[in-house]
Amino acid sequence: MDRILRFLKSKRFIYSLATALAYGAIYLISERFFFIGREYHLYTPDWTAKNILWIACIISCIPGLFGWYRFSLITLLGYISGVVLGEIFGPTMRILDPGLPPMPVHDGWIISIITFLTACLIGIVYERYLDKHTRQA
Repeated sequence: MDRILRFLKSKRFIYSLATALAYGAIYLISERFFFIGREYHLYTPDWTAKNILWIACIISCIPGLFGWYRFSLITLLGYISGVVLGEIFGPTMRILDPGLPPMPVHDGWIISIITFLTACLIGIVYERYLDKHTRQA
């Protein structure tokens, strides 16, 4: 019992819980304001909240439980940055069928995924760098 209480008070559990709660808040905000049919509908927050948010949450939180709590924060910031960048740079016009005028296409989803995966790589490299340098000290 004492072991469980120590784990629940540990920095790694608190950071992972805070990260999970932040993802939950992002979902609720996206659902309330940005989903289809809402007053301020935006494509990227809608798509990412419905399709990859909970996967990103799991990817962010599990390493944090094993001591990589900075990874959790880096990937959370990567997710948020990806959604924002995807919404800003995602809308484009493309010729989808020859002979027809260009059609609007939104690539915010792929921008968001690439940004999140880049944040994952940065988090891994950063945590490995810190592990290596703290062991040497």
